[in-house]
Amino acid sequence: MNTQDDKEKDVSKDTVYSEFYNEMRRFRDYELTASTWYMAILLAITGFILSAKFDSGQSTQSNLSQLFIAYRSHIFFLIIIIGGSALFSICYATRRYRELRDYADGNLEPEWKKKTFKHRKHKYFNPRNAIILSLIVVLVIDGLILFF
Repeated sequence: MNTQDDKEKDVSKDTVYSEFYNEMRRFRDYELTASTWYMAILLAITGFILSAKFDSGQSTQSNLSQLFIAYRSHIFFLIIIIGGSALFSICYATRRYRELRDYADGNLEPEWKKKTFKHRKHKYFNPRNAIILSLIVVLVIDGLILFF
């Protein structure tokens, strides 16, 4: 093998660095987009449940409480599936972003930046945890409204 051919085929470090950051940005955007859409869907379901429960019609008993427990269980199962998908999507995007971030920090960052700049890590509560907490709260509220 000719080493000259190998050098010509190598990709520059700047190109790899740029592609890594584009990929990390894509995962961050996916995390935000997925959480926004899933939260909108869950809030729409919550609105439906609330409107069915507190119907302003003539009846004193809500339409939702007249449904069989099996129907309410199916609705709750659907809510759990949507919520679980949301949590999985957010955690997956975060995990992939963190893998790329760690690799880029260890292998692609310039030496001067490694010495002078350290990424601040949140110990307890970061934006992803706030999103997950709000999704869980909506899921619990939906379950409580649906069955009580």
